[in-house]
Parts: sequence; structure tokens; C-alpha cells
Amino acid sequence: MYHWMYLLMTRFLADMFPSLGERYNSMADTREADIKALLESGGRRIEYRIRKLIPMRKEEFFKFMQERHNIWYDRFILQNNPPWTTDHILATTKYTNVYRELDRNTVWFIQNIAEADIEEYVKVMMTFIYTLVNNPVTMETAGPIPISLEQIPSYIGGLEYAEVYSKRKGIPTFTNSYFIYPVAHGMPKLKAYIEKVIKPAFEDIESLVDVAIKGDPEEFMKYVTNYPGVGDFIGYEMYCNFALIDFVPFGFNDFVNIGPGALEGLYRVYGKEQVKAVKDKKSLLDSLQKEFPEFIESSKLNFHYLSEDKSVHLRVIEHSLCEFHKYCTQTDNPSGSRRIKYIPKTLDFSDYLVSYYQNLKLFI
Repeated sequence: MYHWMYLLMTRFLADMFPSLGERYNSMADTREADIKALLESGGRRIEYRIRKLIPMRKEEFFKFMQERHNIWYDRFILQNNPPWTTDHILATTKYTNVYRELDRNTVWFIQNIAEADIEEYVKVMMTFIYTLVNNPVTMETAGPIPISLEQIPSYIGGLEYAEVYSKRKGIPTFTNSYFIYPVAHGMPKLKAYIEKVIKPAFEDIESLVDVAIKGDPEEFMKYVTNYPGVGDFIGYEMYCNFALIDFVPFGFNDFVNIGPGALEGLYRVYGKEQVKAVKDKKSLLDSLQKEFPEFIESSKLNFHYLSEDKSVHLRVIEHSLCEFHKYCTQTDNPSGSRRIKYIPKTLDFSDYLVSYYQNLKLFI
């Protein structure tokens, strides 16, 4: 009903005001051209949508995932020159990778902590610290990664120096990918985390190791979110980093935190009222996780999996929903978007990220 009322009102206003009519017709022409481009490209273009006229659906979400990951593949694996997509928004706006494991900061963590030859207790403590900082530059400025517990206090002292150094150089101490809440007033942010979170965690390292090795996701989340400044979002980031450690038994499919962004993505895929009616929201992610490989196979689109069983884990679905919501918001209002613009850089083959990608085993 509301759909037809909207169409009638739009046409009425277009007839009453010629300038508005020109804009309406222009939008219609643009939409028709976009549909034609999508069909001709076999899915290599994401269709621009006007949300009030045609709501987003599951297939568009899967195409978004496929296209974003294909951009990564074209750029880093095939090492083609830009553009890597005909989708204007994905070509000019910064969106994170479909797989968290491919993000620059996560790759640094994998190479320097998760897979490093260091004591288990050290690996647990450094994972805890890294999740809070999530900035390789700050971590490296603090000093070499400790290989024994006796070296941890010295490294923590190095973190304080790293914060002072970063401010002097005008570079960020923390990552820009998520907001770190201040946990104490009257002192620098990282120093406050050192005093209120990192040092207490180190003093109780036995408990942190025990809860990680026990492998109960709910218990782990409850434990880490008891620390000041560690809410559900940071707690889930910590969970995902711990899931990359070989002796920690839980994985990406054992727990998922459906944050506000992912929830908005679910609204885009299924409709707000339908999602609100479902008590177990995780079941919706489970369905998307199961159906995505089926969609790839039936649509004959390419997707380069990181696992031999050609599946994606729940973190891929959760984060892609969040990014999909941002994408939909931008397609609704391209001129009013404040998203970070993406400017491609020439590949630096000495970059640890490039060499890491080249050694990955992919499955199609």
C-alpha cells in the first residue's frame, strides 16, 4: 500500500513541478541503465537501488560479498591495474575485506603473535594487548614482541613510550577501525588502558589463559568484557583474535556478536519487521552462511575461499552485513555520503601484506 502511495505522490509532484519531473525521469533512466549493465556483466556490477522503491534482498547481499572479495583477488593475487570493478561506489570508497583474516592489521597479528614461536602465556597476553591497540606501528615502537613472561613488564613500559612518540610525530596510537573508549580521566588514553586494563590482566594472567584454553565462548566473552573499556564490540574483536591461536579451541563459527551494523544489514536483507519477529537472530546468519556457497555455485560467479571445504565462517557473514548496510546507505544517497574515499596505491612488493597474500592457498 505504502509503495503505491509513494509512487503516486512522486508522479504527482513530478507533474506539478517540471524540475522535479526531470529529476524523477533522470533517476528512472539511471536505474534502467544500471539494471542493463548488471545483466550484461553477469553480476560484475552491483545494482544501484532506491530503498523506498525496491528493498534490498539476499541475492544483492551475496553479490556484494562476491564483488568485494573479487576486487581483493584482482588487485593482490592477479595484480591487475585498476579499476578492479565497474561498481562506482566500490571502486571509489573504502570498504573492508570480506575475510577479516585478510585485513592488514590482522595479518600483522597472525605473523607476529598468533603464529610466532613464543610461550603460550606470552601469546595470550600479547593477543589481549594487541586487540586493544590494534596498531602495528604502536606495537613495533614499543619494542620487540616478548618471547617470555619476564619480558612483558618491559614491553608494557615501551607502550607508554610509544604513545608519547606517536603524539610527538602526529600519528595515531590506536587503530582507526574502531573507537577506543577512555577508561580514566586525566591521563593519556593508552596509559589509562595500561593502568586499568593491561596491568590487571597481566597480574591475573593465569585466569586469562584458563578461560581461553577452556574454550567456552560465552564464558570468554563474559570474562574479557568485565574489564573497563572492553564492551561487546572490543570483546568480540578479542574473541576473533584468540580464535586464530592454535591452542585455543573455539573458532569463528562457535560464537558471533551481532552488533548494530550487522543488525541493520539483516534488516536490509530480510526486512525489518521480519527480523524483529525472529527471536534467535543468529539463526538468520546461520542461514546466510549455508546459502552463500550455494548461491556462488548456482550463479556461476567466482569466489576464492580461504578454506578447502569452500565455506565462509560466521564472522564473514556478520561483518559483511555491516559493510552491506553502509553500501546500501551510500547507494541511497551517493552525494551525501561521508564514507572514506578509496585511492588505490601502487603495490609495494616488499610489503609484508603482499608477500603474505601471495603465499595463501585459495579454493574456487
